[in-house]
Amino acid sequence: MVSSSTTLTASGDTAVARAPLTRSELRPRTRRISVLHVTDRYGGGVAAALHTYLENSPVGIEHHLLAATPDGTGVAAGTRSGFASSRPLPGAWVAQALALHSAVRELRPDVVHAHSSMSGVLVRIALRGTRQRIVYSPHCYAFERTDTRLRPLYRLAERMLLTRSGVTATCSEWESRLAVEALGAHPDRVRHVPNVAGAGFRDADDALAPAGSVMSVLGIGRLTAQKDPLRFLDAVERLRGAGVDVDPVWVGGGDAALAATLTAAGVTVVPWADHVAVRARLRAAHVYLHCAAWEGFPLALLEAASVGVPVLARQIGPLGELPDATRLDRGLGGLIRSWHSGAFDVWRAANQLEWRTRLAAHTAPAQTTALRALYEGEPSDA
Repeated sequence: MVSSSTTLTASGDTAVARAPLTRSELRPRTRRISVLHVTDRYGGGVAAALHTYLENSPVGIEHHLLAATPDGTGVAAGTRSGFASSRPLPGAWVAQALALHSAVRELRPDVVHAHSSMSGVLVRIALRGTRQRIVYSPHCYAFERTDTRLRPLYRLAERMLLTRSGVTATCSEWESRLAVEALGAHPDRVRHVPNVAGAGFRDADDALAPAGSVMSVLGIGRLTAQKDPLRFLDAVERLRGAGVDVDPVWVGGGDAALAATLTAAGVTVVPWADHVAVRARLRAAHVYLHCAAWEGFPLALLEAASVGVPVLARQIGPLGELPDATRLDRGLGGLIRSWHSGAFDVWRAANQLEWRTRLAAHTAPAQTTALRALYEGEPSDA
């Protein structure tokens, strides 16, 4: 087996170099491959990521869905076009295990792909002792959370279940590094499937918001500790303190207390909507502020950059070492100066160029190639 090494990515992060694709991964397939996706978090980022899997899936791969939404309700059959079938995942654990076994017996999938931490636990325990090929995507490891004292327990659980993962499919090089260095996964059992913006964002051709007297500032995500809307509010207050007339909008529901805090401070909070409405909000914004405290790799940031909206982001692991001009904590000054001096278009163009360079690997063709390598490998490769 080819040994692994580490390299430095364009974003400044350390990437795990993996062995070349095997002959079995490269040879053309003569039959359709069936993949059963299992998630208890079919909403927000996980649903958006799965939708891009469908958009960019290699020919000859059939996708099925067994899912529940974040509030615990099962996803109805036929809930999303593109899946060959969809089934609801019940709320109780035993019922979930039974539903999983029923789906596996009926579909006989080549791969069961678990998405998110709890679904990863379910699939790897419920299918223990079977010869089912399993892929696990954490979509941000739970031990990355900074709002809980249970991080060591989450890390221990991931390490204990590692041998049942088959292949860990990560959404960023940062997540690959965590799998190898924090959990001890073998590099050959870790595959990077980059997060990408959906086609609806990549194909957007609307005009960007012109500079004016009021700056439109946008945040996106569920109102939770992870997305940290209070950091968004801090940035809005800093803009106001510098004399900028701001129209701040947050897209996404969640914690009622956080929504009330934002509303009281003059932030418009709107419910989550489909990608068409989100794209319209992005194109109307002068800047998108990504404030999340932890991520696998932020889809909202990819979507904003894809439609050309300038981005200021919090410095977190998946983004590598960001230059000051793109950082939330250090880039506001440049934005403020450009707004007051009439040079906003120049600042916007420089910001766009920086993000295009840094996100160059997060493309639809790259995801297609990664999905082909992930699903078309022989079971013995898993």
